[in-house]
Amino acid sequence: MKKLLELEYLKIKNFTVFKAFMLLFMVVVPLLFYSIGGLSSPFQAGKESFFGFPNSWSYLLYISSWCMLFPALLVVILVANEISYKTQRQHVIDGLSRKDTILAKFYLICVLTVGILVYVFIVGMIFSLFYGDFSQIFNKAYLLIYFAVQTFGYLSLALFIAVLVKRTSIGVLIFIVAFLLLGILLQGMMTSELAQWLPLNVYNGLIVWPFFDFNTGSAGYEMSEWMRLIIAMIYASGSVVLSFVILKNRDL
Repeated sequence: MKKLLELEYLKIKNFTVFKAFMLLFMVVVPLLFYSIGGLSSPFQAGKESFFGFPNSWSYLLYISSWCMLFPALLVVILVANEISYKTQRQHVIDGLSRKDTILAKFYLICVLTVGILVYVFIVGMIFSLFYGDFSQIFNKAYLLIYFAVQTFGYLSLALFIAVLVKRTSIGVLIFIVAFLLLGILLQGMMTSELAQWLPLNVYNGLIVWPFFDFNTGSAGYEMSEWMRLIIAMIYASGSVVLSFVILKNRDL
C-alpha cells in the first residue's frame, strides 16, 4: 500500500492540473459557504443558525457536495490519462500487477476522501468559532459519515467512467453530464420510487439542503437514510470492482 501511494504521489506532486483542481475546491467551498450564509431570504436561516452548530453541518456539507465536481473530474483526468498514454501498461512491464494498478487508484481516492472530509470539517469548525455553540458540535455530526460515503461514491464513479471510456475528454464530458443533469433527466422518465435507486440520486440524497428535501415524495415507498447509506456504499464498491474487472480483462 505504501509503495503504491508513493507511486501515485510522484505522479501528482508536479501535476499542475491536480494542484489547480484541488485549490479550486479548497477556495470555492468556504467562499460559497460564506456567500450563501450572508444572503437575506425568507427561506434562509440567520447567520448564527447558518454558520453555527448543529445546522452548519447540513449547509456546509450540501454546498461541499456540489463542489465535489472538481476532485471527481481530477480522478477522471488522472486515470484516463494513464490509460491513454499507456502509463499503466508500462507499470505492468516494470513489475506491477494489474491488481496493483487499480489498487493504487483505490488508495488514491481513499486518501482524497479522507483529505476532503478533514478539510471540510476544519472549514466548519473555523466558521463556527464565531457563530457556534461548541456544546452542539456532535449534533448532526453523523452527516460527516454520509458526506464521506458520498465523496467516495462520486470519486469511485469517476474512476469507473475513466476506466470504461479511456479518453480524458469523453470521460470529463460524461461525468459532468451525469453529475449535473443525468439524475434529473432520468427522474423525469420514471416514477420517483424507481428514480431514487439511481446511483447518483442515491449519492445526492445522502446530504440535502435543510427545509428543502427534494427526495421526499407524497406517496409510494421511499428508502430510509440508513438504507440509502448502505446502498451508496454498495454502488461505490461496485464501481471499484467493475473498474478492476474491466482492467483485468482488457489489453493494456
